[in-house]
Amino acid sequence: MSQEPDWMQEGISADEYFEEYFSDKEINFSLKKKPQNKKTSLNNKLIIITLVFMFAFCGWLIYENTLQRQSIKGLTAQNESLQEEADKVAPLRESYDRIYEKFEELQKENNILEMKHSVLEKEHNDTITNSSEYQTLLLEYTELQSSFSELETQYNELLSDNEELTAEIKSLNSQLHEEKTKVTNLMAEKSSLKNQIQNLQTQKNKLANQIAQLQSKPAAPQKSSSTTNATKNNTQTQNIPYKQNYHGAVYITRTGECYHYESPCGRGTYYKSTWAVVNQRGLRPCEKCVMH
Repeated sequence: MSQEPDWMQEGISADEYFEEYFSDKEINFSLKKKPQNKKTSLNNKLIIITLVFMFAFCGWLIYENTLQRQSIKGLTAQNESLQEEADKVAPLRESYDRIYEKFEELQKENNILEMKHSVLEKEHNDTITNSSEYQTLLLEYTELQSSFSELETQYNELLSDNEELTAEIKSLNSQLHEEKTKVTNLMAEKSSLKNQIQNLQTQKNKLANQIAQLQSKPAAPQKSSSTTNATKNNTQTQNIPYKQNYHGAVYITRTGECYHYESPCGRGTYYKSTWAVVNQRGLRPCEKCVMH
C-alpha cells in the first residue's frame, strides 16, 4: 500500500484538498471566500501551528496548575497537622519556659552559694592554720601515725610467726595422731600379751600340778613313745585357750603375729601348724576367729 497522502494520490494541491474536505464538513473558513496565493496559505499554516502550540502550552499550564494545586493541598494538610502539633506543644513550651526560668534563678542562687562557700572555706582554712590547737593536733596525729606504723609492722611479724606456729601445730598434730595410733596398737598388743601370759600362767600352773601329781605317784613302767606322744597331745588339747571356738586345728601365716582357728580368716596365706610352733613364736590369739 502507498503511504502518500490522499491529495497527492488524487493529483490536486493541498489547498484544494483541504477546501473540499472542510466544505464537506460544513466548516466556513476565510479560505473559501477569496482566492489565496501561496504566501497566504503559508501564513495560515503558521497560524494553525501557532494555535496548536498555544493550545498545547495552555494544556501544559493547566496541568502545571493542577499539580501546584495538589501540592498546595498537600502542604496545607501538612501545615494543618503541624499547626495541631504546635497547638499541642504550646503548653509544653510554656511549662518549659517556666522551668527554664526557675532553673536560671536556681543557677544564680547556686553561684551565690558557691561564692559564699569558697569565702567561708578560705576563712576556715585561715583559722585552722593560725590556730595553735591545730599544730598540737597535727603533732599528735604524726606521732599516732608513726606508732600505728610500728604496730602494723609488729602485727605483720606476729602474723608470720602465727602462720609458722600453725604449720608446726599441724605437723605436731599429725605426729601426735601417729603416736596415738602406735599407742593404740601397742595397747592392743599389750592386752594380747597379757592374755597370752595368763594362758601361759594357767598352762604353767596346770603343768606344775601335773608334775606334782606325777612325782607323788609311784614310778610306773615306761610306756612306748606313741603312748607318750598321745599323752602330750591330750595335755596340750586340755590347755587350748578358747576351746569353744577350736575346731581341731590351728593356722598361722609366715609373718603374722596371731594364730587362727579358721582358714582363711583375712588376707594372706594360711598354713596348718601345731601348738608347739605357736608357743615357740609367741603368737597371740586372733580377735576375729579365736576370741569372738
